[in-house]
Amino acid sequence: RRQRQMCIRDRYIYAYRFAVATGLRPGELIGLWYGDIKGNTVNLRRSINVHREQTTGKNENAIRSFDMGKEAREAYEAQVQLLKAQGMLLNYNTPLFQIPSEHALYRRWESYQEANGLEPKVSLYELRHTFVSVESSVLTDSQLKMLVGHSLSLIHISEPTRLGMI
Repeated sequence: RRQRQMCIRDRYIYAYRFAVATGLRPGELIGLWYGDIKGNTVNLRRSINVHREQTTGKNENAIRSFDMGKEAREAYEAQVQLLKAQGMLLNYNTPLFQIPSEHALYRRWESYQEANGLEPKVSLYELRHTFVSVESSVLTDSQLKMLVGHSLSLIHISEPTRLGMI
């Protein structure tokens, strides 16, 4: 008997890809609006916390701007195309990834990993840590801290997580 591999389509697939390509925190991903991206520049202005409250982020470095790399740009463009295909009217304050809460994001991420056989299971924060691990080979600690909106040294971040299937 042939075993069938179950892969699911996930409405947040481009959010996962954008997260691993940018190092955004989950709340920053949820708080990102269509209008926060101008050309190739991402302007982080807000975060949505676990209570669904809009904040300015985790610390004083959370409000920041950076240019997208190739993978982030591809995820962004695919997400915009998806929203347009769904008939979504895009204006400045349209939530880019349409994620209602961190709880919803975490539930979908767990389901995605389970359905697609991703082992070992990783958290959304590990996507951020993967980004930091990869970028630490080409950026200084100071540049990396500014890029990811961190206030402490990032030397404690470990090896990249295996996420080739996302």
